[in-house]
Amino acid sequence: MKTIIQINKTDALKAGLDNQGDYALDFDPAEVTQEQRDELASSDTTSYNHQHPHTWIANRAINNNIHAGGVAVPDLAALRTLLDARIARRAGLVAEAKAADEKTVTKYMARADEDLIDLNYPLVGAPEINYKYRAREDFLPAAERLQDAAALARIEHLKTEVMPAMLAGAHVEWEAEQKRIAEVRARNKREAAEKKAAEAAKLRRQADQISAWVAARGTNNQLERQAAGLLPADEIVALIRAEAFLALDGWPRYLKLRASDVCEGYEDYDGTSYHDVDFDADDAETLDADQFDALRDLRTLAPNADVTARIHTGECEECSKTVTRIGYMVRITVGDFDLSREYGIFE
Repeated sequence: MKTIIQINKTDALKAGLDNQGDYALDFDPAEVTQEQRDELASSDTTSYNHQHPHTWIANRAINNNIHAGGVAVPDLAALRTLLDARIARRAGLVAEAKAADEKTVTKYMARADEDLIDLNYPLVGAPEINYKYRAREDFLPAAERLQDAAALARIEHLKTEVMPAMLAGAHVEWEAEQKRIAEVRARNKREAAEKKAAEAAKLRRQADQISAWVAARGTNNQLERQAAGLLPADEIVALIRAEAFLALDGWPRYLKLRASDVCEGYEDYDGTSYHDVDFDADDAETLDADQFDALRDLRTLAPNADVTARIHTGECEECSKTVTRIGYMVRITVGDFDLSREYGIFE
């Protein structure tokens, strides 16, 4: 029977020889032990040696990084040395793997049940349960490799008792949540339908209010257009609005803040441009004497209106400048129309 012994240049040099290379050794399998024969049987084989194709290579095993060297003469003693070195290395790897498995089992055995179990709520469907990823990848295989009775019993306990109980509890919670979600959806749907119906009813009442206004106060032209279905509702709403705010006609309207009121501006190819300005409006927390007099006067002129003082703010960070302006929001309800206008203050 043949095997290949590889002599590397370092071992050859140390032995004072110039014989690096691959050597085919004829040997009688009976001249090596059973353990050595088993080890050689797990050897990688040649694929590049045309003289000795598919021949076991004594120096290395298959795909497990067990390599051996240290021989300079390709004889039976070298074969035994290589195989014994591989056997020792394999035993070391087995011991290392066993120690790693024992460490893994000890670590996971010390953990609580919930740290080993993964309760998953998928986006669609009922909850699922399984071992956590690392428990599946590390703990279970290690326990099986070691055939650790305590660890295997713990795994069986998790599988047959803990996991079913957790899953049952999760299903109860999930079903309760599904019920709550269904109730919320039904409520939202009902409220949306009620809101839509209320809005439709309000639109009908507004239409009736417009028809009544036209019948009582409209011009002949408006009456004719109403009869022909050609009278725009906005035209009548504008008249209703004008009547509602008639008492405030002499009061100045609020002038909206513009970027040019706040930002100093800068010149570019389009002429004068302005930085980004942040605008905000809040109910006034305090008023000076003139501002309060204006609020009181507006409430006197429109006793049925809701009048609120508001502070409008424009801020330009680039210019480090802030401008404020007072406004008075006046809200009046006429039938089913909620009308509003904002007024300023006399300068």
